Amino acid sequence: MYASFGIWIAVVAAGVGGCLGLWVILYLTKRVPFAMLAGKPGKHLWSVIYMIPVPAILAVGGLAGWLLAFIWLTVAPSVGLKYYFGPKRLPWADVLTSNAMFAVIALVTYRLMLMIV
Repeated sequence: MYASFGIWIAVVAAGVGGCLGLWVILYLTKRVPFAMLAGKPGKHLWSVIYMIPVPAILAVGGLAGWLLAFIWLTVAPSVGLKYYFGPKRLPWADVLTSNAMFAVIALVTYRLMLMIV
């Protein structure tokens, strides 16, 4: 599965697309500046890193695979944000909600990229 170049293109596009998409939503709802999220290359890198296990998770198959991937992309970045990256003062509900939006955008982008590549 990871030997396919198309999988890697989809993983990278989904990570970056999820990060950019989340910024658009946060900008429209909370006026989060570009420089705080989408303007940081490190945020894009970590978004791609969080996407790397997704093809293996989706190999579980069916709805269960998609649900597990959604949970992974919601919980893993949230734990990283709260305990390492910050801002640590954000309530868990806000962090989980934001990362759930990231998860949806990233998974949709991943699926679309697999259809294209």
